[in-house]
Amino acid sequence: MSSVGDAFVFTYPEKNPFQSDPPIARLVPEEPKELLTITPQTASEALAKAEQTGVNPLSMLYGDSPLSMVDPKTKHARFPIEQYTLPPPLVQIFPSPVQFIEWLNPEGRTPVYKVQIGEDIRLLKLYTDRDPDEEYTSDEVGWPMFRFRREKEAYAHLLHSGACAKGIVPHCYGWFDPKERDFFPNLLDDRRPPKAILLEYFPEAEQLSVLNITSEIADKALRGLYEIHASYVLHGDINKRNVLVLSNGRVVWIDFDESTCGTETRCDRRLTRQKLLEELSFAWIIFYPCLMVDKRLEFRNWLY
Repeated sequence: MSSVGDAFVFTYPEKNPFQSDPPIARLVPEEPKELLTITPQTASEALAKAEQTGVNPLSMLYGDSPLSMVDPKTKHARFPIEQYTLPPPLVQIFPSPVQFIEWLNPEGRTPVYKVQIGEDIRLLKLYTDRDPDEEYTSDEVGWPMFRFRREKEAYAHLLHSGACAKGIVPHCYGWFDPKERDFFPNLLDDRRPPKAILLEYFPEAEQLSVLNITSEIADKALRGLYEIHASYVLHGDINKRNVLVLSNGRVVWIDFDESTCGTETRCDRRLTRQKLLEELSFAWIIFYPCLMVDKRLEFRNWLY
């Protein structure tokens, strides 16, 4: 048995699934009629079942992802990304004095600040420079310098491919390595200066949720994720919190510190076509069978 995903993976991401001829069935699905006429009793029963089992019984109204791979030979073969144009490194910048306006995520793993440089408002992501054995986790995600290098490499790819210019991800102005310890607040105990990435700031952004998702937003988010993949970047953390919805209808993917790029050399992390297509398929499941269904049921706190 094989699927559309099994056939499509050989040419992904060079071939855009949203431009397939004929179109891939259900890639841009219509909302199931059953959801449009759902009763309060059905919603209550579905919510109770979901809270009991962790599975929303109405999620299957959308069916399986049209891009899922079912053939074990296809799923486990090695289709690495071997040839593409390497992007230039992300530019190192030397910004004028930075005025810190607000610490946006005091409980976050990576400090994010709203800052002002000259007359411009920017977003600054900060990575403390510590030794691996001080903040090491089994998957290495916990060490700030790993996260910095991954985000830095991802934005080099996204700028080069034009994904930043298309508005799919924030514009990245570059990275910098301050020499003065007191350049940043609240980091006086650091033995080495941190590193930072300067990004576009969105003043009225909302995280994607069951409250604001629509079919149009879900479609924009999936098409945006494809453009990220076409940049040879695997996002690595598909979650509603990493998708921003702006007041003008723009949908933006953020947070690439768990990403993998085509330049990755480690065997256990090398980018493959399967990983890219599986991520797009997983995102389809989150947006449609999960969030779009939950929207109709008015879930406020759910799995994704």
